[in-house]
Amino acid sequence: ADDAGKALPDGNYSMVATATVAGKDGAVTIGPMSTVRSVSSTTSSSDPILELDGGASVNLSTVMRVGQ
Repeated sequence: ADDAGKALPDGNYSMVATATVAGKDGAVTIGPMSTVRSVSSTTSSSDPILELDGGASVNLSTVMRVGQ
């Protein structure tokens, strides 16, 4: 959603977060949560590919956390 709460169209988006600790701003690592719909592999890579809700795909090696 945008700043007014209006839904945005499907697409690829990025997020950036900062935190202030003891008066100093610093970058914070964040990551979106998504549901895995399928897992596949290719002959060209040993890294499995996860297909996520919305059609996005990521390599398993880029996943930082798995949970429910």
